[in-house]
Amino acid sequence: MGRTSFSYLVISGLCWAAHNVTMIVADHVGVSLFASIALSFVIVVGIGYVGHATLTFRRRLSVHGLLRYGVTMVASAAIGVPIIWVWKVGFELPMIIAAPAASICAIAANFVLVRWAIVRPLASRE
Repeated sequence: MGRTSFSYLVISGLCWAAHNVTMIVADHVGVSLFASIALSFVIVVGIGYVGHATLTFRRRLSVHGLLRYGVTMVASAAIGVPIIWVWKVGFELPMIIAAPAASICAIAANFVLVRWAIVRPLASRE
């Protein structure tokens, strides 16, 4: 595994841990679900952008880069927010279970979507 792949996995793992800890602690102290998601988003975007820019891809930090990264994280959140809502509100699970379960589901959903986009034969896309 190369330096870029290793760094990507480490930073992504830190983001995953920060998200889950933020969601669990915020829920424990009574923060609403959507406020918890917003707080987690800000924290994870900060950690992810700084980590990936400086360690994974060795680029200088910039406002433009942060904005681009933020946009990509909004797209990812479009998958994650409904999933965590289902676990927390729909199934009434405690956040200590709902946040990691939602993270695993989001990772699986992202994998399925990426695999579909890349592996599916071009002829069947028409």
